Parts: sequence; C-alpha cells; structure tokens
Amino acid sequence: MMNPEEQAFEAELRRLRPAQPPEEVLAQWESAPLRSDRAGELEQGCRPAFSIGALLRSWYRPAMALLALGLLVAGWRVWVRHESNPIVASNGTAPLVADDVIIDRQLVAAFEGLAELPTGEPIRFTCYEWIDRVTVRDTARGVMIESREPRRELVPASLVTY
Repeated sequence: MMNPEEQAFEAELRRLRPAQPPEEVLAQWESAPLRSDRAGELEQGCRPAFSIGALLRSWYRPAMALLALGLLVAGWRVWVRHESNPIVASNGTAPLVADDVIIDRQLVAAFEGLAELPTGEPIRFTCYEWIDRVTVRDTARGVMIESREPRRELVPASLVTY
C-alpha cells in the first residue's frame, strides 16, 4: 500500500515525457554501422541449418549409454552361462565344494616412521604388517586348503609442526 506522497510522486512521473536527444547524438546513431553479437558469423556467410557434426553430437551420449547397456547385458549372459555349467576337474572328478571358509587377518607389527619426499618435505607414516590367512574346507571329502600371505600397509599421517 502506497502512502499519499508516493502516489503523488508516481502521478507526477506518469505526466513527464522524455526529452529529445541532441542532434549530434542522433546523427552519430544514424551513421554508425549496425553491429550485433553475431556479426562475425554473418560476415563468414550463411551456415547450413542441418549439420552432420551437430547430429552426431546430439546422438553421442544416448548411443554410448545404449552401448554400455548392451555390453552389460552381454557380460551378464556370459556370467550366467558360466555359473550354470558345473566345473569338472581334469581327471573327471566332482569339483571342490567349500562349505567352511575362514578369512582371517592378524596384525604382526605396527610402527611409525618419518621419511623425506623428493621435494625435501618430511612426511610421517604408520606401517602395519599383517598376515592374511584364508582357509577353505570341503568336509565331505576331508580336504583343507590354507593360504598365508604377509602384507604391509603404509598409512600417511600429517606432520604437525609448531
């Protein structure tokens, strides 16, 4: 809601008419060549409304999505076909059935170290030494397979300086 002073001001603005620009300004405007944002394109000549490059760019993403989907479906079908065929050992015996699987990791050592990067900057790290162990058993046949692998894990840490 406008107060009476604002209403009077608005009414006075409606009664005013803009002044005519000076003759020199009008002459400059009339003599100046027309310029637009597309002036460079117009000077080069007309471009065709249909472009093969534009058509290819507009179909690129959908075509790549369709190709990825096709590869995914083909891979899934190969995987399903592979899973449905039982694996038979070379001597004709039935495959190993792993009914007891144990995956274990054991921390053997942990220590901190300080090293220097090639740039000369010091870096602190924590080193963990692990033993990863996987045990697979087929209780029906009495077969046990065990694998033990050592592993080192380096974890960089920030170096706090005061």
